[in-house]
Amino acid sequence: LPIWERQLLQCIELHVEIPLLLEKITTQPILQVSDGAAVEWIASYGWVLATEAGKRLATGSGPAAGEDPRSFRAESYGILAILRLIKRAFDYHKTNPQGQKTTLICDNEGLIIRAQKGREWKYP
Repeated sequence: LPIWERQLLQCIELHVEIPLLLEKITTQPILQVSDGAAVEWIASYGWVLATEAGKRLATGSGPAAGEDPRSFRAESYGILAILRLIKRAFDYHKTNPQGQKTTLICDNEGLIIRAQKGREWKYP
């Protein structure tokens, strides 16, 4: 993996085996929860990938890099880490996601607005 992606995925704890994680993602609604914080020049994030019933599938955390990071960036790192974990798991098992419902939970209004607008884009 590229260095940026290795750093993003280095602090992950899997609570289920990858095949079960992929099964849950493709057969039931999933929650993606991200939180982040920034103080002066330091930022970090934490995230949880879980079933809608609250069963944790994976968790992770790490630093949010960049000059003068803010909470928007920190929470975005958490969401990116979840998405990269899912993508890499599907790539490794040579399967494709089936498009189940995913609920994104975060407390950054700017990030929520950006995610909603992104859903309207016509290109991937």
